[in-house]
Amino acid sequence: MGDEYAEAFAHTLQFKDSEYHLNLRNTRISQKGADMIIENMGSNVKKINFSYNPQVKNINTNFLFRIQRVCLIELNIEGNKVGDGLVAKL
Repeated sequence: MGDEYAEAFAHTLQFKDSEYHLNLRNTRISQKGADMIIENMGSNVKKINFSYNPQVKNINTNFLFRIQRVCLIELNIEGNKVGDGLVAKL
C-alpha cells in the first residue's frame, strides 16, 4: 500500500457504518500513513493489525482512545519499532 494509498484509504474509513477490522500487516506504510488511518477511522473498528511496518514508530493514542471514540479489542504492533513508551501508554 505505502503512504500514497494510505491517505485515500484513510478517507474511506469515515464512511464505514458497521463493525470492521483493519489488517495493515506489512503494507509499507510509514508513521504518516498510520497517523492518517488512525485519525480517520470510525468508532466501530474492533481490531487493527499494524504489524511488520517498521517505519511505524508510534501510535497516536490521543486519537485512538478518545472517550466514546474507539473500543478496540486487539491492536497488533508486532515487528514495529514502537518501543516501551507506547506499551506503557496502552
